[in-house]
Amino acid sequence: MIKNKNLNYQASSIHRIMFVLSGVAFLFLMYIFFLQTTSPLTGNRDAENATLFKIVFISAIFFFGHLYAFIGLRRGEVWGRRLSRFIGFVMLLGFPLGTFLGIYILYHTSKNNWQSKMVIPTAAI
Repeated sequence: MIKNKNLNYQASSIHRIMFVLSGVAFLFLMYIFFLQTTSPLTGNRDAENATLFKIVFISAIFFFGHLYAFIGLRRGEVWGRRLSRFIGFVMLLGFPLGTFLGIYILYHTSKNNWQSKMVIPTAAI
């Protein structure tokens, strides 16, 4: 098997950028959640804390989703392509920037542009 670490560079670069951005958002939201739940000045705000926890959880899903899609695309794995295409379809809902990024991801993970890992069969002796 030939391992090329630069497979699917265009699509994986979008996931790398989104991984960094969602990571920053995740850390910022975790900081706010920590301040909200530990501060004695906030009082009893269980409904707000539950909503904030849901937002933090969703940002964690985006964070790890883009990370796994980036890894899978760079390796040329089929699961990376499927995950990337799923994320691309979800991003189509985020008009206008998400739509552009979703179309870009879907285009670069299409059958014509996909670069899978190469397997060289060994000859039977």
